[in-house]
Amino acid sequence: GVTANDFFLGFQADVMEATVRRPAMLEITALGAAIAAGLAVGVWPSLDEAKKIQEAACTYKEFNPKMAKEDVKERKGKWNDAITRTLNW
Repeated sequence: GVTANDFFLGFQADVMEATVRRPAMLEITALGAAIAAGLAVGVWPSLDEAKKIQEAACTYKEFNPKMAKEDVKERKGKWNDAITRTLNW
């Protein structure tokens, strides 16, 4: 999927002006479901304990914004213009 694409996640970090984290375990949704089920039946006594399981099971790669703010502003303006043009189709 798109989350495996380093370029896309780097670009996303740029335009959001925020750090984007991708888990090394791409099937982290399944882990989340298992942890939620474990919480529901009392395997872990608290959400904090369950978070420790998730943190121990998975590392993350971080993508930090690198694009100049002027470029971000220009690209966002073009994106907004494109969206505006499609509203009356």
